[in-house]
Amino acid sequence: MADTEQQQPADDGLIVARVCIDDTLGPYEARLDPTNRWNGWLCPRFDLDTVRKIAARTQEMADEYGHDTYDTVHVIDGDARRSEHRAVVLVVRWQYLGGEPGEEVEHAVSVISPDADGLYGIGGGEWTWHAAAPDPDARKENTVSEPKWLADAEAEFARREETRAAYEARIAAETADRINNKLDELGITPIRPAAIQNHRALIIPALLVEADPEEELYSVHADWDATARRVRLAAGHFWNDYAGLLPSRPLNSVEDVVLARREGPEQKPEPQHSGPASWDLRKIAEGAARTIASDVTSHDTGEVVQMLSGVAAAVLHLSDTLARTFTRP
Repeated sequence: MADTEQQQPADDGLIVARVCIDDTLGPYEARLDPTNRWNGWLCPRFDLDTVRKIAARTQEMADEYGHDTYDTVHVIDGDARRSEHRAVVLVVRWQYLGGEPGEEVEHAVSVISPDADGLYGIGGGEWTWHAAAPDPDARKENTVSEPKWLADAEAEFARREETRAAYEARIAAETADRINNKLDELGITPIRPAAIQNHRALIIPALLVEADPEEELYSVHADWDATARRVRLAAGHFWNDYAGLLPSRPLNSVEDVVLARREGPEQKPEPQHSGPASWDLRKIAEGAARTIASDVTSHDTGEVVQMLSGVAAAVLHLSDTLARTFTRP
């Protein structure tokens, strides 16, 4: 079912800026309120011509890397009243469309309506828009141009970065598929399958079951353990005592999900306090006591010997006390 996202009229605080999402989208000219952010990311608005460019690029990336990897933007033109041209802007979130045939899916498709200035908010609150570098064509005439060797090096670096980003996105998409395949193998239908964040190689764990605060049951998600190279469950607290998800038990059967709801995150073993090496102190004290001469005749030396004997006895007593303290159950 499609959602309609009605944008608010433009405010006086809007500025014109160039925005992009890394090297995958943009840069595009937009209007935005620099103080209006989602997790630190910008929420830009675009004119219809720019929306068409974004639509073409998102569909191109989805065709190349998979629709489960990227949301796509679509502009549908028509004449609603015959007398005026209309354009409908849609955003399709393909990762939410993996359910059974005929199953109604919320938030999978959004209709983006223009604001009073005819601008469309694309990806605000979902995509990682950020400010782009200044437009090279808009530089001042007295700006010193880059030497050819540096321009070539920058171009090569940009090419490598684009290749790396595409590779990481592909690996992340394959990893999300591994998670979903494991769930399918165990007969688990997730509330939300594993996917990757828009335009980034970050895996969004599959949501298997929501938290239940009344029953004190954790939410359970299926994530990927890169160290063990296997699917691992992750738990979210039912009272939100901590942010995010924490690792739980490996996923081998449906029973692991049932247990993870009750156990929550994996409990790390308490550090073992071995205590001081008290027997080392004893050896030192006994050695010192043995070296103290018993036939000393000098009065001054005798006082020193007596003091050393007292120190040795004190160290022996301390070592025995510490040994009893740290071996006590």
